[in-house]
Amino acid sequence: PEIEDVFEAGLALDRTFTNGHSVELTGTYARGSETSGLDGLDDLESFGTGLELGYGDFTLGGSFLKSNNGLLDGDYTAYDAGLTWKPGPLGVTLGYGHAKDDNVGLKSDQITAGITYEFDKFTLGTGVQHVDRDINGLELGLPTTLDQQATSVFIQGGFKF
Repeated sequence: PEIEDVFEAGLALDRTFTNGHSVELTGTYARGSETSGLDGLDDLESFGTGLELGYGDFTLGGSFLKSNNGLLDGDYTAYDAGLTWKPGPLGVTLGYGHAKDDNVGLKSDQITAGITYEFDKFTLGTGVQHVDRDINGLELGLPTTLDQQATSVFIQGGFKF
């Protein structure tokens, strides 16, 4: 699709209470005009929501996204959830994500576990991610569902300024 005249709006509410509890709620909406005129394409429309709750050293969060990807019968859905424990400069996190796109026959699940350490103005982290996805493909020239799996180890760093 050729998408023009895109409009996107978002709203975020963030509150930390005197007892240390916190809540953040987000919402987004996007719309764009499909201008190619090709069959099967449509105006883009998507919306997303997110919620994050903090309690002491723990943060629990999740999000949801729904989009037509600019396709006439587009149906893309994704959601995730994660939990972080950070009692000091050391933090540990565990997350799960899921995505499904009926137009390309994709279904994907991933699990991520990581650990970070915050220095004065630098953060260093490492973790592991496993992805398991099913996608439409060809095997010996015949249409089939391919099961693809991958596991990766990552290292990340960041600066605060």
